[in-house]
Amino acid sequence: AEQPKTVAFAAQTNGGGEHRLRMDFDAITPARPMQLTAEATVTDVNRQAWSGSTSTVVHPSQVYVGVRTDRAFVQQGESIELDLIAVDIDGKPVVGVPIDVHAARLDWQQRRGESVEVEVDPQTCSRKAEATAVRCSIPVAKGGSWRLVATTKDAKGRSNRTQIELWVAGGDLPAPRDVSQEQVLLIPDREQYAAGDTAKIAVSAPWPGAQGLVTLRRAGLLEARRVTLGGTATVIEVPIDDAWAPGVTVQVDLVGAAVRRGDDGKPSPKLAKRVAFAS
Repeated sequence: AEQPKTVAFAAQTNGGGEHRLRMDFDAITPARPMQLTAEATVTDVNRQAWSGSTSTVVHPSQVYVGVRTDRAFVQQGESIELDLIAVDIDGKPVVGVPIDVHAARLDWQQRRGESVEVEVDPQTCSRKAEATAVRCSIPVAKGGSWRLVATTKDAKGRSNRTQIELWVAGGDLPAPRDVSQEQVLLIPDREQYAAGDTAKIAVSAPWPGAQGLVTLRRAGLLEARRVTLGGTATVIEVPIDDAWAPGVTVQVDLVGAAVRRGDDGKPSPKLAKRVAFAS
């Protein structure tokens, strides 16, 4: 999270005991609502101090853009389907304003010996807002983490944006150069389930060809099953039992062999593979 920025001013009250401070909101970067808190302390002649404060929300624009997707993840080669709508500060639909979507896959690249996040495979989609949600389709040929930013502008040209991130099954996760426990990414297709539902959970491993164990836990071990990944991704299904209320934990532990990285930080197929494990 960004650290709050603080600016201090000093002044003297007038003959009526008042002082006014004017603040002009020329722009907000990045374009998103921010909270402004003003705190004033006045000290009298005998050095007693009294303080007061107030807060307000500063909107970057008169128009907000709403973004919704009906799935928490999609498969590689499918499209991300987005529903878009523009509303004013009171939540009423605004018709006719532009909505521009920028989508990009997040990749990890080595720069000066460090792994940094960069945007690749950019995609765009433009729509005009209507009274109900309009749909935007983003084709994704490669898996991984995708960032989608929807931007709109009000009548005065002031921007506002909404950002979401979505996982596309089949992507590569950043790999360390040493042998340490790595992360298995698990993404359920929904936030909540009821008895009789079947949870579909996308599993993404840091390396292909892993062997592993899927365990269901609730006050102990409920079930264990083996799983084999031909590539770096698969989907496991978990039928929900009514006896599992209010929740159950799904854990995936994987072992295998990963490609080593050379001195330049890039994968080197010429080197012998290293032992790898993840959870």
